Amino acid sequence: MKQRYFTAKAQLKLTPKLIPSVQRGDALKQHVLKTHGAEGIASIKNGSANNTRTSDPSANNDGANSNNDGGAASLKHLNGPRHHINNSSNLQSATTTTSNGNNMEDLKLILKFCPWCKEYYVKSRSSAHLKSLLHKKKSQTEIEPGVYMVKSAFDEKISTYRFMPQNEENHINIEHFFGQMKERVKKLVTQQVQKNPIKLNFELYGSYAVLTNSTETGEQDSDVDEDGMKHEVKSFNSRYEIFTISSDFDTIYNKFLDIIKTKTETFQDKDSGWHLNTFLYLEATLVTYKPLKGATYIPTPPDIARKHAIVNVKNTDNECFRWAILSSLHPCTHSNFNNISFPMTLQSISKFESQNDCSINVFGLEKKKGGKKHEIVGPYYHTANRKDKHINLLYLQTDDRPEGHYCWISNISRLVRSQMTKYEHKTFICDGCLVTFLKEDDLKMHLQRGDCSKVCTVLPKEEEKYLSFVDHHKSYTVPFTIYADFETVLRPIHGCPTDPTNKYTTNSHVHQQHIFCHYVKCAFDDSLSFLREYRGKDCANIFVKWLIKDVRTIYDRYLKDVVPMTPLTDEEILRHESATHCFICEEPFPSPLDSSPNSQNMRKVRDHDHILGTYRGAAHMNCNLNYKLPSFIPVLLHNATNYEIHLFVQELASQLKNIDVIAQNKEKYTSVSAKIFVDDGEPRMEEDNNSEQDDGYQEAADQGEDNENATARSKKFISIRFLDSFRFMAASLDALVKNLEPHQFVATRKIYQNSEHFDLMMKNGVFPYEFVDSYEKLEDTVELPLREQFYSSLTETAISEEDYTHATNVDEVDVRVDIYLKTDVVLLADVFETFRKVCQDSYHLDPCQFYTLPGLSWAAMMKYTKVKLELLTDVDMLHFIRRSIRGGVAGCIQRHAMANNPYMPAQELFDEDFAHLSYKPEEAISYLLYLDANNLYGSAIGFPLKK
Repeated sequence: MKQRYFTAKAQLKLTPKLIPSVQRGDALKQHVLKTHGAEGIASIKNGSANNTRTSDPSANNDGANSNNDGGAASLKHLNGPRHHINNSSNLQSATTTTSNGNNMEDLKLILKFCPWCKEYYVKSRSSAHLKSLLHKKKSQTEIEPGVYMVKSAFDEKISTYRFMPQNEENHINIEHFFGQMKERVKKLVTQQVQKNPIKLNFELYGSYAVLTNSTETGEQDSDVDEDGMKHEVKSFNSRYEIFTISSDFDTIYNKFLDIIKTKTETFQDKDSGWHLNTFLYLEATLVTYKPLKGATYIPTPPDIARKHAIVNVKNTDNECFRWAILSSLHPCTHSNFNNISFPMTLQSISKFESQNDCSINVFGLEKKKGGKKHEIVGPYYHTANRKDKHINLLYLQTDDRPEGHYCWISNISRLVRSQMTKYEHKTFICDGCLVTFLKEDDLKMHLQRGDCSKVCTVLPKEEEKYLSFVDHHKSYTVPFTIYADFETVLRPIHGCPTDPTNKYTTNSHVHQQHIFCHYVKCAFDDSLSFLREYRGKDCANIFVKWLIKDVRTIYDRYLKDVVPMTPLTDEEILRHESATHCFICEEPFPSPLDSSPNSQNMRKVRDHDHILGTYRGAAHMNCNLNYKLPSFIPVLLHNATNYEIHLFVQELASQLKNIDVIAQNKEKYTSVSAKIFVDDGEPRMEEDNNSEQDDGYQEAADQGEDNENATARSKKFISIRFLDSFRFMAASLDALVKNLEPHQFVATRKIYQNSEHFDLMMKNGVFPYEFVDSYEKLEDTVELPLREQFYSSLTETAISEEDYTHATNVDEVDVRVDIYLKTDVVLLADVFETFRKVCQDSYHLDPCQFYTLPGLSWAAMMKYTKVKLELLTDVDMLHFIRRSIRGGVAGCIQRHAMANNPYMPAQELFDEDFAHLSYKPEEAISYLLYLDANNLYGSAIGFPLKK
């Protein structure tokens, strides 16, 4: 077997002259562990240089080999994102020999030498090295005062320039900072674009500070000052913009300013309490831009040529675009190609369109996977304004030349019909939205009415046009549910003053989590429910660890092994035999004489509980297979979307890699899910001799195996799905608790079994959030704070006398925060369990199977009404509805109306300026009535229609 890098048993031996020190970068460390294991790591640490040969051009100018004797090579840890091997030599011709005599050029496969930093770095970290501050510092050259060019290793195809401010003052106004840089940036960009087009990107660097815990923990970071403020350099970049000689610099520059300004404001408003000290410098990255160009002739592939839909002019110059246009316009009287340069780029087509009365689309061609045939892709370019004379072009490319070739698509429908439909007769296809029509008049009407959305429209097939309730598995009660809550210390922020000339949001406090509590609720046996709580500055880390541990414990004890069905009683047998409808979907069973293909999947089987083993009812075989244990455990927090999730989401991502997020925006998450490995796939299901036709477990159903001897052979994961209970019940917990009856406080009574304590905890408590602004106040045993110290600057109110009287029943803040949090969690559990029971009794749906109330409401409506909604299958119907959509009336008007009201005084009683408001007997009487109607549309449709 041919060896790559090192064999598993080979020891890595490096000479000290070649590599005196190696940093423990992730890429290098993982490579050594993967190829050599722990033995390879040990050999690096102890590595002698026996049988090692190097070629060091820096040591020997004529390139002769030099032998080096042994020595120890040590692993060295360096701060920062760099992964370097410090050495002034070059590894271009370096080779290494292992102890078994095999020569392998292993080092140059994983390492690269930076001529400016005089160091080696791992190739996989090239991008990180070139972006590192150290590389930029060592490789930069001042080309004029305040402007530095950062050297790169890409033959100047990528150039980075750093623009420094011209004075030492603090820069906190981004518009003023960009204004200082504008002329210098414009001068540089203008010079570069004279040579060739570029892609331009800006990145703004600033010094930011945030309050840390170092003053409390005693651990002083080098970047933290005596006030506990941590200082770091943050950067904000823009996307690359194409910049040509005809581009407007001011427009693009202002666009970059707006993008970066938005990012800086968003960062300060929504991220972790960072505050700007000053902007440091601006970096502009210029990349040589070589767009797709059409030049000399390329033959049309045979499978495309056979469609007779392409006119490919065999030109000998680089003006294939001109010939493709002329062939489409033949006979052509006039075309304006003035100031059009060849070869033609896609970006220049808009300029040609503006000079001529025609519009253009450009499509591409790609090979199908695993074959020699091609398919049409794109469009690469789509006209912004379709004109009467419209031209479709095909852009051909080959691997052996950078330029492509334009040719005219004479019949777009014939070219792409086989990709769009199986209909074998002539069709007419819109080249904008790729909708197929059977008549040319329909296509023309489609274009004239402006129905083309320039997006491919996919409609349901005829057999899929009805929408009905099919999620019967969501009736399954989730066996385990977790309710959780956090409490935080609100530390005040003493940051830099805001700029009064700009809009801003003041960050007043940093929320630092310090305690959590979660309650595991078992749906089938409440004695299995339990509560956990933890206090400490690492509570977010412990919260995730305990969740992982609890999920694995629940799986091993209750979910891993399917309990066989217990023998049916005589009553259950009679109930099963007499059943005519599936208890899951409530549809009838097929007749025993029914021999249709679908009847086998609809036959009657016994369904049983996989955890308890009890018989549940008669079900269709398909319903039985889908009605299974859910592969997730929900974790509910009240107001998780806006607040709670942010307290532990970083710890969740660091401990579990398979994270799925349903996000509303950057800071609001509808749900976050994480997969937890729970099983290695060993067999865990035996034959069930007691069942007539038992329901298989999840993997068995997925693999289509016989249910009686199903065996799960794949790895098993259980997800923890974080949900926001506020998205189901949009009210405060205190308001929700008031709606419960005493017998519905199941979890609360389980935790507080003493009747006096139970009566006390039936009311949601209060906590002095802003008073407890440090861990010391939390840990110190003190008396209950004064009522004034429960003041909230957010609501600008203090707690009521009633709430304070309730709080006096607990003497110590230290104890009180535990009770307050524990009470919140069990009250949330009681509220949501009551809500679950109502939904299950009314609609036979479990809210824990849904993400939000709208999804639950839609499913309840579809299940309860059993309606079948017909979907649109005709594109004309879709466009008719789109054209009928009208927005609300918006306008800025000044209301003016006059009435001749007999109750107004006579004219002589008014001043001259208001005489026109008086009552005029000679005119008709009129009155004014102003109505401000709430839900005017809803009120109007509530009245009966006229016959």
